Amino acid sequence: MNHHTTIDWDNIPALMRSIVDSTHVYASLFPIDSCFFIGSAKGQIIGYVPAKTFHIKGELGVMANPNSVMERVVKSKQDQVQIRSKEHYGFPVKSVGKPIFENGVFIGAIVIIMTLEVQDTLHTSSQAISNGTEKTTAMMQELASSARILTQNIELLREKGERVIQETQHTDGILSFVSSVSQNSNLLGLNASIEAARAGEYGRGFAVVAQEIRKMADESATAVKNIKETLITIRQEVSEIMVSIDEVSRLGNQQLEASEEVAVDMESLIYTAREIEALANRL
Repeated sequence: MNHHTTIDWDNIPALMRSIVDSTHVYASLFPIDSCFFIGSAKGQIIGYVPAKTFHIKGELGVMANPNSVMERVVKSKQDQVQIRSKEHYGFPVKSVGKPIFENGVFIGAIVIIMTLEVQDTLHTSSQAISNGTEKTTAMMQELASSARILTQNIELLREKGERVIQETQHTDGILSFVSSVSQNSNLLGLNASIEAARAGEYGRGFAVVAQEIRKMADESATAVKNIKETLITIRQEVSEIMVSIDEVSRLGNQQLEASEEVAVDMESLIYTAREIEALANRL
């Protein structure tokens, strides 16, 4: 238990009295909300400035708590740092104590207790940012990889479509040849029918053959016409498919570029999160 005594100001060095009088000014200039304790060379609390956002009891005239930062500074005459988790005060705090010397003689100590809620928030936020961006980066890299594969597959599909158009164009010569044969066969069948008619009774069998030749020629001509129409339709549809493929390829390339840009941005965000973490550690 702390022992409460009256402060003997006559035995307190002028420098320590000046520090006590100026502590409110120090506190107002300090960037992080903190409370300040000033102790005598014997460890008696002679000055106290409370924090604004949290409360740690400070009572003038009492001796420093055993094993507190103030007592440790008084005993060691050296800087002391202590971090307490939120279980102790309900919030994490960092205590920094420094000895005060005058002409090489130890005359007292000052302890600053600052909340680490900001640091905790920075740690939590930076970790959340880092985790989120790492997941997003992995997803964007996977998306970019998928977009790259999609672009490659689309390019292969385009090449196959172009080959289909080329192959259908190669059939034009074949169809022209078949059409020519059909016309010649039709003419041959007509001539054969005329000759069979001239032969009369002896040409009946030949007339049947001539009729079948003309029939085959007509069917061949019809088939050639249908094939041509089918090939024209195939070319048109393949051409339309090629247009769609070009559009999908363009969108795929845009997606790939966007994914890569986002991945780069995510890497920058991860770097920023690490910088925030480093800043929190320095507080």
